[in-house]
Amino acid sequence: IEINGAGVYKVNPDIATLSIQINANGDTTDAAVNALSQKVSSVIATLSKNGLDSSDWRTTYLNIYPNTSYVNGTTVT
Repeated sequence: IEINGAGVYKVNPDIATLSIQINANGDTTDAAVNALSQKVSSVIATLSKNGLDSSDWRTTYLNIYPNTSYVNGTTVT
């Protein structure tokens, strides 16, 4: 006795993972954070407009670094 079979099961996905990185610069920390906040608000508005609510996303981290350069071997902020 020989039995062969195959099966296919198709479902619509119920989750998608997106990673979005948003950067902003400013003359002060407050200016950079405000610029970043405006960009994030724009992304959230786009997500909301497309049917996602606030329970569908989260911020995973926020990094703040000074802008530095090297002039004649010296770090300048």
